[in-house]
Amino acid sequence: MSVDVRFVLAPFLPTNQPALGVSSLAATLEAAGYSAEVTYLNLDYLRRIGENAYQLMARFSQVTLLGEVIFARALWGGQACAFSEYWEALGECLNRQSEAILTSGEWKSVREVMNRARPSLEALYEASPAVVDDWARALVDSGPRVIGFSSSFQQNVASLAVAQQVRRLDPGRTIALAMGGANCEGEMGRLLAARFPFLDAVVSGEAEAVIVSLINRLAGRPADGLELYTPDRLVEGTYVQSMDDLPIPRFQDFFRQAERAGVGHTAHLAAESARGCWWGAKAHCKFCGLNGSSMAYRAKSGERIAHELRQLREQYGIHRFMMTDNILDMRYFDSLLPLLEQDGLELFYEIKSNLKREHVERLARAGVRWVQPGIESLDSGTLRLIAKGVSAIQNIQLLKWCKEAGIQPFWSILYGFPGEEPQALERMAA
Repeated sequence: MSVDVRFVLAPFLPTNQPALGVSSLAATLEAAGYSAEVTYLNLDYLRRIGENAYQLMARFSQVTLLGEVIFARALWGGQACAFSEYWEALGECLNRQSEAILTSGEWKSVREVMNRARPSLEALYEASPAVVDDWARALVDSGPRVIGFSSSFQQNVASLAVAQQVRRLDPGRTIALAMGGANCEGEMGRLLAARFPFLDAVVSGEAEAVIVSLINRLAGRPADGLELYTPDRLVEGTYVQSMDDLPIPRFQDFFRQAERAGVGHTAHLAAESARGCWWGAKAHCKFCGLNGSSMAYRAKSGERIAHELRQLREQYGIHRFMMTDNILDMRYFDSLLPLLEQDGLELFYEIKSNLKREHVERLARAGVRWVQPGIESLDSGTLRLIAKGVSAIQNIQLLKWCKEAGIQPFWSILYGFPGEEPQALERMAA
């Protein structure tokens, strides 16, 4: 069935949950009278190559950019280097890193896994043009007026390869092509638009406030207030001022396609109660690269997010939610958490680590089972250096209180900051 707008998610997005961003955009467009669907090419790719191969690439990709390399032949054709050249560079990269983080035995194990995987990975590399052509033909045949590619982390090359092939199959530009996502923010988006002229628009930043005008323009309708056809074709997104005005995201496309691909049922959904970071707006942690141009903190009301979580649970039968907020709104201790105490939900939240014991207890009563408190260090000097706004004893207290309350904290130690004292690590290890 043809739709007005088809959003596309390429590999190597995780396959265990629906994508929140495009699901929100699809709901926004439907509220404006457009039909919209989300196509999960990552699920189709998992079906094609198997879960073990997909997860292997997802695991190695963070360091090696393997996910981008697999589709290089599809994007660049004969200009792409031979897989053997990349494999040699990959080995050198991992060898340098292993000296700092792996024992000789661990590095030997990694090499063995890599050597066993190489023939399969090289075959995927060489097969990528045919896979991309299959996807592009299916997208064109579905008859959308606009195709929007969402790219974060290692989705750039696959997304661009598919978009390029769609344009080759549709040289008359009856289908408009747009791209957005974290990989398109600021200068990254400007350069993508300049380097890949088959894209009709690249969106930088939050898109809900501009998506309807953008689709109007791409579909040939009036689009007041949107300056799209500038020489660089970059569309600057604008802040969503009232988070309560956002529609509840629609996830049904994921579940339908996951069943077709034979992917196991997701155990949780992503949900959003706030954007930006209220601490970063006051004193940006020096190591943090999140938020970019969208630091301003905006949160949904407690009543709205409670309603949203309940509706999503009822619609999809899932009671676990990974909240995507960078930091918990302190007002939620009075407005949101009391509303959830009898709901039986299980939540993950990112929090600041200077909470009091009573805060932790209230989180537990509301169903918060997992937190990421941003510990970063157990040395007060290092914490001051990176502007965390907490002390080592506060971090330790929080970990203790989480243990007592039955909340699982996810935390890590960061090191290597300019000006950091080597003795800081020794003190933490003592």
